[in-house]
Amino acid sequence: MKNKCIFLSMLAIVVAMFSMYSCTEDAYVKLGRSYSAPSNLLYMDLLNARDHSYIKSARPTVDTGNLMAYFEITSVKDDAGNELSDDSKAFVSVINPIPVNVPFDEDKWYVDEVTGDSVKSAAAFNTLEAGCIVIADGNDFESGTYHFDVTVSTTDPDGNTYSSTFQNAFNLTIQPQLVKNLMYWPVSQNLVPGDALFSVTTKALPLDGNKDNITYQLGDYQDTLEINPTTGVLSLVDGFTTSERIELQPQVQIVNTESHEVQSFSGSDVITVVITPSPVSDLPTLEYMNAFYPPLTYRNSVSGFTYTIVEQGIVPEASFWKGVGASSHPDAKAGRPSDIGLVKGVMMPVTVAGKVNTPIDTWMFMNPQNLTMYRAFHQKAVFYMQSKYLEYMPDGSQPTNVDVMVSTDYVDKIDEATWVKINDQLTCEMGSNTQVGMPYFGDLTHIEGESAEIAALKDANQFKSDGNWFKCSFDLDDFAFSNKVTVAFRVYNTYEGEIVSPSTSGNGRPGNFTFSDIHYVVEFN
Repeated sequence: MKNKCIFLSMLAIVVAMFSMYSCTEDAYVKLGRSYSAPSNLLYMDLLNARDHSYIKSARPTVDTGNLMAYFEITSVKDDAGNELSDDSKAFVSVINPIPVNVPFDEDKWYVDEVTGDSVKSAAAFNTLEAGCIVIADGNDFESGTYHFDVTVSTTDPDGNTYSSTFQNAFNLTIQPQLVKNLMYWPVSQNLVPGDALFSVTTKALPLDGNKDNITYQLGDYQDTLEINPTTGVLSLVDGFTTSERIELQPQVQIVNTESHEVQSFSGSDVITVVITPSPVSDLPTLEYMNAFYPPLTYRNSVSGFTYTIVEQGIVPEASFWKGVGASSHPDAKAGRPSDIGLVKGVMMPVTVAGKVNTPIDTWMFMNPQNLTMYRAFHQKAVFYMQSKYLEYMPDGSQPTNVDVMVSTDYVDKIDEATWVKINDQLTCEMGSNTQVGMPYFGDLTHIEGESAEIAALKDANQFKSDGNWFKCSFDLDDFAFSNKVTVAFRVYNTYEGEIVSPSTSGNGRPGNFTFSDIHYVVEFN
């Protein structure tokens, strides 16, 4: 009788979980209820997407009478009412409910009276993104407005199906892709009044985005400089003279002639104009620039990264890749740009203290970057990393691994991309110690015995890295041909089954891992 009561209690918990993961308030059906076709599908219109880029709608709402909703895109038309070609529609998909396995806390486990098995989890559906419409990166959608017809289907407990088609349910307006990076080469240039050889700069180099429908204008120094609206070439205004050396970093603005949006670029990594009475050779040099330095403030691409959970274990989803304080490493603090605002670290806690831990597998993806614009120069990635609470298994094996991966074709599915593991290409530093390859993390002091293998592991543990920050870098030159380079950090357990993680110390604590100040550097010397 006791087991039966426990089973009924757990059934209620499963129902609650199922409700939590569904897109309606309740995910179960009350006896005697009648059903009807879905109604009141509502999407938020998306008005500022960019052409040829990855686009994802917000999750819609829909009335289904508490039944699970499944979505299908049945038509996509442009603003003139023309149906898009099959090639264009091949970029479009919609997310539907995903089966998941929700683990119970240990004190909620129960025994199935029929099978006698211990029940430690429940089947449910993740509908957090159900109905979201996705247009793949690299799509052929041009600027304009598009309208999507969506069919929503449900099935009641007796197997009866219901469906409704909603015309123009989702409306998408796409704007031109804007230029994100601008520079002149060389970045320092000399202008001399009255000297024909030093009368103009080189052309502006928009390094990405839509380069066809743009013009240039100056945001400042109009009394000294003028700009060619077609080429971006800078020159002195007629009649300007000087008897002194003048150094300017003008604000060059790009105007998109299609959307009329204006972007401003300035600084030593764009152009420094040196105006002198006669030609000079001692122009300022630029040794390096940060091509990509995301703040990592939030868990979304706006802050520079996204993540996915392949295997969750017992770690709560809200804890995955959460923001924490940025690295205290002196190099990180000294090199952190002042113009990107608050910088955070991102922590992946694998250890759940005092609990029965099960394996996890998760990836953090940096926003894809176009490296072709700097392919003539040396490029590298730099990041700072800290491990805590990692203690080895009794045989000296590491319960958690960290892999650094690079892809040039990743969009949103790990298995469909090609990945290069570059752990052995890392150069990692802590204090005066430098090591090639991923450091051997954690604490080996509790490992008993001095076998040759474990002794070698202890020797390799030169960083004593528990709680300390170390700096790692690796070359990106092998990927400089690609306009979509994704660097990813994978954290995953190597053990199978279960291990208990004590609250203080002991064998097999999986550890916590924090990453900070992940950025890409272009070196000009």
